[in-house]
Amino acid sequence: MGASGDLARKKIYPALFALFYDGHLPPHFSVFGFARSEMTDEAFRDYISQSLTCRVAAGAECGDKMAEFLERCFYQPGQYGSDEAFARLAERAATAEAPSKRADRIFYLSIPPSVFVDAARAATRAASSLTGWTRVIVEKPFGRDSDSYKALAAELGQHVSEDATYRIDHYLGKELIENLTVLRFANLVFEPLWSRNYIRAVQVIFSEDFGTEGRGYDGVFFFSFLRKGGREKKEEKKKKILRSFPHPPPTHPPKHPHRNHNENQPGATSTPTASSAT
Repeated sequence: MGASGDLARKKIYPALFALFYDGHLPPHFSVFGFARSEMTDEAFRDYISQSLTCRVAAGAECGDKMAEFLERCFYQPGQYGSDEAFARLAERAATAEAPSKRADRIFYLSIPPSVFVDAARAATRAASSLTGWTRVIVEKPFGRDSDSYKALAAELGQHVSEDATYRIDHYLGKELIENLTVLRFANLVFEPLWSRNYIRAVQVIFSEDFGTEGRGYDGVFFFSFLRKGGREKKEEKKKKILRSFPHPPPTHPPKHPHRNHNENQPGATSTPTASSAT
């Protein structure tokens, strides 16, 4: 959902194509874009193709792979809270899924938080898979503070179970961030030195050559957040990246080791002051 948006164009479609190019997607997958904008399948494929690249190994078959990927992409316009629109989406999806005995469906909510609940309710009610599982991916921001987060989570939980809900931050999914754990524990040089005894300070620098233009942020909070150049969002991302640095090796990992560790990290780190920097 949010198929015609900036985030989908810059992040989601290139990531899906990279997975397909490396053979990590099921053999009979299909991508259905859903948004309020009117668009044909052909126009949708042309829109997607503008952001696809063979980033890792641009072999001779790249063009063929891209054409094959685009043939599996379709577009369905509709309102996010409309059961009828998602019913039409389900009909088209069922046609594409016909060759398979089992079909799993993932709804990626790349849309403003104000329509998360309406979209999840309509999608799960009218377009859930009848032969496999149905899951929902929610893209940040998820609420504007602790209270709004809890309220939004409670409303979303009425339509999607917690086990079928995935809250993600695409920025924290970048390779450099994900590889920090491997860089630390799989490197015999860094691992014994990666402690407070040898590291005095950690600096996290946010640097991107493009902003959030075209993103569907809404409401007073998000308008304010954009006026401030995204400072609140950048600072939160920096904090989450920082929490990955002192991550201890799990001896007997619980069900959610990274989540549990991140919840305990704020009290274990200190912010440098002017006096400590001199």
